[in-house]
Order: sequence, then C-alpha cells, then structure tokens
Amino acid sequence: PTGQGVVTIDTDKGKINKNFGKDGFFGFSASLIAPIVTEDKIFFSDINSNIWSFNKFSGKKLWKISTKRKDNFNGAVNWGGISYDNKRNLLYVSTGNPRGYSDYTGITREGKNLYSNSLIAIGANKGKIKWHFTDTEHDLWDLDISFPPILSTITYDNKKIDIVSTISKSGNILTFEREFGFRIFDYRTQKA
Repeated sequence: PTGQGVVTIDTDKGKINKNFGKDGFFGFSASLIAPIVTEDKIFFSDINSNIWSFNKFSGKKLWKISTKRKDNFNGAVNWGGISYDNKRNLLYVSTGNPRGYSDYTGITREGKNLYSNSLIAIGANKGKIKWHFTDTEHDLWDLDISFPPILSTITYDNKKIDIVSTISKSGNILTFEREFGFRIFDYRTQKA
C-alpha cells in the first residue's frame, strides 16, 4: 500500500484489515479532512477536488464527484470539512479558493470558477449536487471557506428550521435551510 487514502484497522488485533478494499486501503491522495462514516458508507475528500463514497463493509467505490467544474483552474478542494444530515441523506462540503497561475492572479482562469469558495449540498446516495452557494466568485484574495459546515436547528419567525451554517474568510456567516439551500438571512453581494 502507498499509505495514502483511508485505511481500515482491525481494532481487536491492532493491525491493518487486509480483507477490506485493496490490502486494507481505499481511495488515494486523501486530504486532511476527517472522513464521514454512516451506517453503510464512508465519505472522504482528496486533494484533487474530489469527494468519494465507499461501501463501509467492502471498501467498494460507490461514486466520485469533482467540485472543480472547469479545466482552466485548480482548487475548489474541500477545505473546511464535511458534515452529514442523516435525515435528508445530504453531505455539506465547504470548498477552498480557485487556483491557476497563482491564487492571486485570475488571468488563467476566466469566469466565476464554479464551486470554489462555496458551500455545497451533495446527495449521499448518488453523489449529485443538490444546491450550492458561492461566497466569492473568481476569488483573487484567498477568501475560501475554511470553516466546517455546522448543522443546527433554530427558531426563526416562530418556526423551527434545520439549518447548515458556515463562516467565510470574508467575514460572512452563511446560513441556509438544509434541504433546498434557501438563505435564512439577507445577504448582499457587491462587485469589487
């Protein structure tokens, strides 16, 4: 094994469980973000802007989705963390800034650089993006979302609302209804 990716350890013996995945490992180029483990799946991100889903018992790959949508930029890596809503079967991922020639030079990566600097909701069964919100489009200032998505329930306008919330480096506290991504509080955007 290369030592990269996710490894399974037999806790009774304190050794790698070589009957799982490929010699005990699955995935590759794992990021430093902790995996999410559910009843039957494991989700983790890599340093190449991918989110992976594996069967928890066999290590078989179920799906992979990239948070980078154009070939003209790198980045949009899961930077702050992943959270899982088991009621809605949704993953919430916060992503980093786009990268091209330089984080601070945008001439090699035209456009909005979709899914970078974003909070993304991904369906856990098939790995499809359900909704997303980008805090800074075509970022030139390294204003990624480096804070993990937090799941909570608030009372707003006399109603209980399940929310996902995160904080961006630009100082915004982003709060959304979990299922459809409706913003709970007003959010004003401006052009530089």
